[in-house]
Parts: sequence; C-alpha cells; structure tokens
Amino acid sequence: MLVTVLAILRLGAVAVPIHVRAHETDVAHILSQAEAKIVVSQTPLPGHVYPGLCLGPSDLEKSEAEIDGSGQTEPSLTARNRHPDDLAILFYTSGSTGRPKGVMITHGALMHGIDSVRTFLPMGPTDRLGAVLPMTFDAGLNFVLSGLHAGATIVFLSYVFPRSLADDLARHRVTGLVAVPQIYHALARCAPATLPDMRFCASTGGRMDPGVVDELTTFMPRMAFTVMYGLTEAFRATALDPRDLPRKRGSIGRAIPHARVKVIREDGSEAADGEVGELVQTGPLLAVGYWRNPEATAERYRPAPAAFQEPDGTRAVFSGDLGWRDEEGFLYFGGRKDRLIKSRGYRIAPEQIEQALVNHAGTGAVHVLGVEDAALGQRIVAFLEARGRDLPGDASLKEALRPHLASFMIPDAFVRVPEFPLNGNGKPDGQALLKLL
Repeated sequence: MLVTVLAILRLGAVAVPIHVRAHETDVAHILSQAEAKIVVSQTPLPGHVYPGLCLGPSDLEKSEAEIDGSGQTEPSLTARNRHPDDLAILFYTSGSTGRPKGVMITHGALMHGIDSVRTFLPMGPTDRLGAVLPMTFDAGLNFVLSGLHAGATIVFLSYVFPRSLADDLARHRVTGLVAVPQIYHALARCAPATLPDMRFCASTGGRMDPGVVDELTTFMPRMAFTVMYGLTEAFRATALDPRDLPRKRGSIGRAIPHARVKVIREDGSEAADGEVGELVQTGPLLAVGYWRNPEATAERYRPAPAAFQEPDGTRAVFSGDLGWRDEEGFLYFGGRKDRLIKSRGYRIAPEQIEQALVNHAGTGAVHVLGVEDAALGQRIVAFLEARGRDLPGDASLKEALRPHLASFMIPDAFVRVPEFPLNGNGKPDGQALLKLL
C-alpha cells in the first residue's frame, strides 16, 4: 500500500486510501463520490461495489497496454510536476455523523505536516519506527512519511492482540511508536516485558489517561511520551512536550509548528483563561475542505475570527471540539460540543470534570454524562470504572474535587461500573451507560 500511495503522489494523481475493513456500502460510496479512475486492491472488487478498472498486485507488473487489453493507454499514467496547492490525498472520515466525507489534503499541507511532526518528535536515521496505525488514517500515513523523510527504518506491525504487539516491539527493537490511546491501554494491561529500546511514544485520536503513561514507563524506562491532538480536517493541532507532562497532566499542550490554535467563544472573541469555548485553528496544515461537498465545507471552514488577527480571507477550521486554556497558555480538551452539559444555567464540558477526577481523586477511568432533569436542566452523573478496585466514596470524591472545580460542576451522582461498555471505536458507550441508571 505504501509503494502504491507513493507512486500515486509521484504521478501527480490523487490517492484515496480505504481501510481494508470498511463496509462494502461505504467502499462503494467512497469510490463513486471520489470519482475513482483506478482501484488497486489485494482482491478483485465485486461489480456492484466498483464496475471500473480494478488492479491486483500482479497487474502492477504489467504494461499499460496489457492492463487495458486493447492496446490503448487510457488512462494516462504520465508523471507531472506537483504544486503545493495541488490535491494529493482524499482522506475519508469515519462517517459517524453521516456518510463518509472526503477531506482534501494538498501536497503543501502534507509536507507541512511532515515538517511539523519531525520538529517535535525526535526521529532520525538510527530509529526503527513502529507503524501500527492504518495508513488510511491521516496520523498513520504521516508517521510513516515523516519516518521516511527522517531516514528512519519503518517496521510495519499488525495489531491483533496486545501481547503479540509487545513481542513484535521487542523483537524488532522499535524505538518510536504513534498509536491511539486504546492500544496503549491494552499494552499497559498485558504488562509486557521491558522494552529498553523505546525512546518515544505519542498518542493521537482520543484522550490519553496520564495514569496509563505512568504504567507504560515502568517497562519503557527510556521512553518520553508526547500527547497529540488534532483532526483530519487540519492534520494535527497541538502537542504536549514530554517535559511538561508531569505538571500539566491532562493537557493537550500547545500549538505545533505551522498551526495557530485558540479557544473561541460563540461570538467569535477569544475565551479567557479557564473559560470553555471551541478549539479553532488556522495555518498551512488546514485541508482545502470536503470533496464535492460545499455545504459541509462552509460549515466547518470559515473566515478566521478577529482574535487571530490574520489578514482578510484567512480560513480557519472550527473543530466542533470544546477546550480551555490555562494561565500558562496550555490547552485542554473538553469533549465534543454535542456532549456539552447544560446544568443550572451553566454550559459545562464533561472532559473538564473527568480530568479533575482522574488527576485529583484517584478514580482511574471515568465518563461523565448529562442526564435530563426537570429542575436542573441536566444533572451531572460520573460513571467510574472499578476494574476490581475499591473506589473512594461519594463524599470523599466531592471533597477532592472542590479545590479544582466550581461548585456547579461537582457531579450530582457517582455510578460505579465493573467495566465500561465500549462502542465500535473502543470508547465508552454513553447510551449503554445511561441504561444502567
């Protein structure tokens, strides 16, 4: 797949990576909506999924005339020069809010992303980088391309069981890894043997529990951990330097090179320290928009708010994520806007409560939800994952939170759950948790 993507980019064509486990209805939609001219697949696709030219591994060694079968050389595969503004890749989103949408990434944004990651992740020619994320995921492909740009060795790893992944990391003496939090959680639980060669790890694609980072360091003694945050529509946004991790637990750090990130109120002004608002980003990492979807593009990509003090016409991506900034300029993730809790007349980010519980009450994994209440609007319920441990009582939890949260943010109820039910993305299933009430 990597060779194919590199060849497509060299040709000046547009790559459309599709996950091998994508449902065939999504595959058919993506190929049709992207107006795909050629499909390269390990196995032939059924005609109802894609009726056009589909190449397998053996076909890639044939000439164009042999592929076409008629002596014609259409479509042309002649390489051409690329401009930074030329379209390079369509990354299709997961479709959690409808059918998958193609995020348009240019060659310039791709290279800015590589340069940015190489600035804050310490990779070089002597590294062996573990590629465990699929290259259909923007962070997965970027990590591989950044490693190649740094002259590192790329070790492609399949993730099926945590123990087998740990064994592969040890056998190949992997020195750097980027993965989603769920993979790190699984590695920590399987307690692998020591991995002395691991120099750095980084997380992306969700909130990273600082306690899990502590567990990882017990068998990765040389490892420095970087917390990253971003979205496909703007590649990456922030990173927390490993040196700041001990004193800024729960933070997503500061803006990375080539990105400007601010917390913005609904009126477009910049939020004050500690005030929850929407995370908004400008800079050359932004995608162009959504392929053949001007309505969705106009909703997500808008003129930069005045708080950025950018020239007229500068575009910004409105993430749909809540966040806040502390007095030192470090940013914190506050969850999706659609998870916002409205209680007692206040707008509350559940992530802010979750981080306080993890950092100051010793609860471990926690998931906070708003439950409809006639008097309060919504009451705040904190679900705590016990996993066989004795958790503090309600009174002790509230006492631990008071120095760190406003009174209206203290949960109204605490519900202890042996183990969280998970959704298809490996995250706590809110609807299933609500059924436990």
